[in-house]
Parts: sequence; C-alpha cells; structure tokens
Amino acid sequence: LHTTSALPFPVFINGKNYTGHNPDILKNNLLSSYVEKYFYPEAKLLSDALIIPLGKSVDDVLNDMVKKQIIKPDNILFGFPHTSGANGHRKKQFDANREFFSSVIDNHFKNII
Repeated sequence: LHTTSALPFPVFINGKNYTGHNPDILKNNLLSSYVEKYFYPEAKLLSDALIIPLGKSVDDVLNDMVKKQIIKPDNILFGFPHTSGANGHRKKQFDANREFFSSVIDNHFKNII
C-alpha cells in the first residue's frame, strides 16, 4: 500500500482547507505545477500498481496523466467516490460503478499473477 496525494502540501484557499474543486487543480497554474512536479513522477514510478483515486478531482488529474501517456488507464478505478462524510452520494456512486471496479481489479490481478 502506498498512499499519496495529488497535492503533497497543505493547501488553503482564503484561509480555508482546499477541497480540490475551487480552483480546479489543472486550471490553476500554481496547483498544476505542484501536481506535475511532485505527483506525476511519483505516480509514474507506480505505473503497474492498482490506483484508487478518491474523488473527481483526482480522477481529472489521472485522466490528464493518461492523455499525456504518463500512466496507463488499465489499473485505475476511475469514478471511485471520495470517502469523506461530506460526499453524500458516495454509496450511490460506488454502487453505480461497482461492476467497473470489479472488472478493473480482476484484470489487474490476472496480469500480475
């Protein structure tokens, strides 16, 4: 298990904890530069790992990495809900994507065994 964050440092916007949505990570020069400088190289080293992004913002970052051919999409559980209690739709979102998650996990472990 390797846990990490797309933004490796505490981020505050207007004195409040950054939630990952406003501003958009990839559209903000400072935030996107941190993602590219710190997260991209780390994620690239883990390219064969099963990646479980927690929330849409991290999905967006990983999709950007896939488009740039930094990582492969085959090992990513896109659509995995953020587990925060503030995410009131997490169970519905998980249930809606359950079959996709199962197929990605099954394929991932077939390829490494």
